[in-house]
Amino acid sequence: MVQMHPFQPFDLKSGNRYDIEFMIDQRECDLFSVFGAALYTLQEQKKNSGFHILWMKAIQEEDVVAIILEFEENIEDHINLKMTKGMLMIAGENTIKYPNFKLILQKEGHVTETDTNAVLAAYKEANRPNNFIRKRKQFLLDTQVMSLKGAEGDEITQAKKN
Repeated sequence: MVQMHPFQPFDLKSGNRYDIEFMIDQRECDLFSVFGAALYTLQEQKKNSGFHILWMKAIQEEDVVAIILEFEENIEDHINLKMTKGMLMIAGENTIKYPNFKLILQKEGHVTETDTNAVLAAYKEANRPNNFIRKRKQFLLDTQVMSLKGAEGDEITQAKKN
């Protein structure tokens, strides 16, 4: 589910800030591909808008992981061209128990069609069937079944000897 939350002005000079976010099941997709899909869409569709990356940072503390990218772009409104900032972030707790990551796009000013396209590209990537993950899960399941069969077989052999 994609949520869009307008916030109250956080600074009198810069106006409103908007967040678009959705949950990601890190057990079912490649987080790097999800982040890459959003960033690629932003870069490709905003080539002529002066889009450039200000900084990028990766954070890891115990099981909490975050990749944060801040960018700047020119946006044309009815009157003039103005520079706005945004942030693309993927963050969460790295666990296999439950889905726990979010992709967040924050924008100052207003959200453009390209911004929503970037979030949709990430959403599609997060929900795309991933053959590698399916095969890995099947391999782990097969390995567990084989180890259970092996353990049962040893018990049955020992029972027959007694």
